[in-house]
Amino acid sequence: MKVCIYRRVSTKSQEDSGLSLLHQEQTCLEFANKNNLEVIGNFSETASGADNDRPGLQEAMALCRRHDARLLISKLTRLSRRVSFVAGLLDAKVSFFVAEWGFRPITNFEIHLYASFSELERSRTSQRVVDALSILKARGVKLGSPIMNEVRIAGNARRTELANEWLSQIAPLIQEIEKTGVSSNSELARCLNRRGIKTRRGNHFHPATVHYVKTRLRTLSTE
Repeated sequence: MKVCIYRRVSTKSQEDSGLSLLHQEQTCLEFANKNNLEVIGNFSETASGADNDRPGLQEAMALCRRHDARLLISKLTRLSRRVSFVAGLLDAKVSFFVAEWGFRPITNFEIHLYASFSELERSRTSQRVVDALSILKARGVKLGSPIMNEVRIAGNARRTELANEWLSQIAPLIQEIEKTGVSSNSELARCLNRRGIKTRRGNHFHPATVHYVKTRLRTLSTE
């Protein structure tokens, strides 16, 4: 059976870090490998879950239709938190796998129910943010203050630091393996897995993971 991976993040900062997209990709690839599914495409984009106009998703679905394949996502929320949007995909006869649900038949009722809960949670989360901001404003806190920005910047810097530390640890291992004549990403992934080396999130390596690591290492070397 053929599948096409679709990944989504909501913000530019998530896109820049690449961690969420990489995690989604690893989850989908592990699901495909475990269930002997052939991956024929891999699409990602940055868009709000409330945004119905998503070129990346449209391309992924078009590829699925051409090759009689299914869409593969890590979580249903990567498609949308809107019931109407998910229902529209079902009406359009778009079949898909949700990696976190496992390899089993999923009824339309289950999908509608899960999407309804996700939409409700999204609405509640938005309201909680509005309520919290109102309380802070009433207390005289200047929203968007330098202190808040400093905390956010410090958090992002720490996450980047931890990611770079892991990359510095994995780089010598990749270089050591490459010296034996191994060059392709798939071969490197197999060698790392045979050695029991795990990704930063404790998962197995895949060719796409190795490609991401090598790309990040090249970027760091030029900074």
